[in-house]
Amino acid sequence: MGKDYYKILGVSEKSSKTEIKKAYRKLAMKYHPDRNKEKGAEEKFKEISEAYAVLSDDKKKSQYDQFGSDAFSGYSQEDIFRGADFEDIFGGNFGDLFSSFFRGFGGQRKEYGGSLRYDLYLTLEEISADLKKKIEYRHSTTCSHCRGSGAEPGTKMNTCKTCGGQGKIRSMRRTMFGNFISETICNACRGKGIIPEKVCTKCRGRGFILKKEEIEIGIPAGIEEGSRLRVQGGGEYGKDGAGDLFIYINIKPHKTFHRQEKDILYKLDIDMITAALGGETEVPTLYGIKKLRIKEGAETGERIILKEMGLPSPNSKRKGNEIAELFVKTPKKLNKEQKELLRTFAGKEKKKGIFGIFH
Repeated sequence: MGKDYYKILGVSEKSSKTEIKKAYRKLAMKYHPDRNKEKGAEEKFKEISEAYAVLSDDKKKSQYDQFGSDAFSGYSQEDIFRGADFEDIFGGNFGDLFSSFFRGFGGQRKEYGGSLRYDLYLTLEEISADLKKKIEYRHSTTCSHCRGSGAEPGTKMNTCKTCGGQGKIRSMRRTMFGNFISETICNACRGKGIIPEKVCTKCRGRGFILKKEEIEIGIPAGIEEGSRLRVQGGGEYGKDGAGDLFIYINIKPHKTFHRQEKDILYKLDIDMITAALGGETEVPTLYGIKKLRIKEGAETGERIILKEMGLPSPNSKRKGNEIAELFVKTPKKLNKEQKELLRTFAGKEKKKGIFGIFH
C-alpha cells in the first residue's frame, strides 16, 4: 500500500487548499525538529511536509487522486517538493527548516513522463478464468526518427546560449529555510542544454510523438472491482523515463448473477408444483447450463449450493460457489375449477398429484 497523504495530514479529499495549509502548519509546529526533540519527530516532519507538497499542488494532487503515491515512484525528493511554498505558511521567522532535508536541491532535476489511466470493463464470464486482453490507447513516446534528440538525423547539436548548456536556470532566494536554491528547466532547450541546428521533421524538435499503442495484458481470474494493473513505462514520454500506465478494473453489472466476493448469487424462480413435489430444473452458471435437483416441499428463501461454480481467487485459484436462492411463484390467474381444487386441497390431507391440473 502507498502513502495516504490525506490521512497523514488529517484532512479529507474534499478539503480546500486553505484547510490543507492550516492542517500542515499545525502539524509542522508540533513536529519541527528544532522544537520537538523526541525520537521520530524529524521523520514525521518530513512525512507531513511531503504530504503537503503533493496536496497543495493541483497537478500533483490530481495525479495522487488517480494513482496514489505510486504516481511519484520515479520522482526524486526534489521533484516532489519543487513548487511548494512553505515560506507562505510561516513567513520568514521560523528558523532554518529543512536544512538537511533540502540538501542536494542544486542537483540536476529529473524529468519523468506522466502516468496514464485506462478504465477496462470486464464481464463476470471473462474473469472466471485467466484472461489475455488487448487494449488500445494513445500516448506520447520517443520519436523513432530522431531517437528523442529533437534533431534531424545528420545535423549537429549546438550548445544552448540561454542556459550555457546546463539545461536549467538557477536562482537563489532567502527563506525561512535559509538560502533556498531553486532551478527551473530552460525553456529554450527544454532542459537538454543543447539545441538542434535543424529540428526533426517528424517531431518538430520535441523528441517525442503521439502514438496509438496496442498492448496485451494478463488479467488474473477472479480479479476484484477497483483493482488496478500497472504497466511500467506505458505512460507519457519523459526525457529521463516514461511514466506508467495504470489499468483500472471495472466489472460490468450482470443481468442474471450478483457477485459476492468469490460466490455467485442467482435468483431461481420455481412454480408451486415443483416446490411441492420436487423435481429437476436447469440453471445457468458462468461455466454453462447445469442441472439442479429441487427437493420436495421447497420454500422461498431456501438456498441450494452448486459447489465450485463461482469465481476463482486471484491468489489460490480455488473457486467459490454458485448459490441458487429459491423463489416460489404463485399463479395469479386461476379459473373457477382450479380455484375449487385449491380450496378442496386446503381442507384435506395432502395428496400427491392434486396439482396435476396446472401441468
